[in-house]
Amino acid sequence: MALLGKKQQTKNDVFARKAPSEAEIEAQCLVWLNSLPGVYAWKNPTAGFFDTKRKTFRKHSSRFAIRGTSDILGIADGGLMFAVEVKAGKNKPTDFQLEFLARIRELRGLGIWVTSVNQLVQEFGKWRGSTRVECIPGKTISK
Repeated sequence: MALLGKKQQTKNDVFARKAPSEAEIEAQCLVWLNSLPGVYAWKNPTAGFFDTKRKTFRKHSSRFAIRGTSDILGIADGGLMFAVEVKAGKNKPTDFQLEFLARIRELRGLGIWVTSVNQLVQEFGKWRGSTRVECIPGKTISK
């Protein structure tokens, strides 16, 4: 077997691909969502922050903060909200995240967790097709 640089390459290395990180999947999802007409989506900062005074990481502390809020939030035409929790690999949502998604679904929104942009495309298409709302002055009609 020939050496390539410092590493020996095997036949399987040619086909091995690094799985995308959650940040990469989030970015792909946001680019796709914001390319759709009638959709406004944004990254919801759910991580803590570094406190330079205390020299430590801290969580946001607000009595109005909701535990389990999704990574991506947005609004589709007709005013319907969606929440997308992104997970990479074998990671699963926490109970708080699942509760948040369930609450969004209870209110006619889309609350899902995905592991790829392809999964989001499928789920979002199903939801938007079934709940698309047209606004006529003075009336709201659900299809």
